[in-house]
Amino acid sequence: MAEISVTIENVTREAKLTWDGESVPLSQSKNKYTAKFNAPKGNNTYAILVWGPPGDEWKATVTDGTTTQKHRGHMSTAGYGSSGTTPFQVK
Repeated sequence: MAEISVTIENVTREAKLTWDGESVPLSQSKNKYTAKFNAPKGNNTYAILVWGPPGDEWKATVTDGTTTQKHRGHMSTAGYGSSGTTPFQVK
């Protein structure tokens, strides 16, 4: 097992996180969402969805302390952004 830490920033409306297809609760402080949880070693997938005004920039970091993945984007004209389904190997 490893502790996964997720930080999603610059989100003015809402953010959601799934890990291996399961919803993960996020804590919110202003425009920042965070989560910490344990995950088994091996291959996993996650997805981040964010909502805000079209064009707003957002960013996210997912780490287990060894592997770190960063995402950066802008809200679409429909007012959302996504990391897509992203593989993550917990070591």
